[in-house]
Amino acid sequence: MAVPDRPIIAVPYIIPPTGGPVPRRRFLRWGFAGGLGFVVAGTLGSTLQFAWPRNVKGFGGTFTVPSAMVPTPGEPPVFVAQAQAWLVHLAPGEGSWGDDD
Repeated sequence: MAVPDRPIIAVPYIIPPTGGPVPRRRFLRWGFAGGLGFVVAGTLGSTLQFAWPRNVKGFGGTFTVPSAMVPTPGEPPVFVAQAQAWLVHLAPGEGSWGDDD
């Protein structure tokens, strides 16, 4: 291959834009689809955020509660931190749907 006598000059080539401006109908269609996608993603994300369990330790396990912590019948519930639960001791007649006769 022969080497040219003069230097090679690079000429920039500008790529012409294609398509022109975006038609109004296409803009509205894509805007609607994007908005609908955001609504679906937000609904799905908030549902998973609500329903997904976090920091569950010993779920359904057995816990020993000292007898001093058990409330007497009719007293307000007591929070047991180890079980992350409320302990209640119902008085006779409480917690039923009606007469248990």
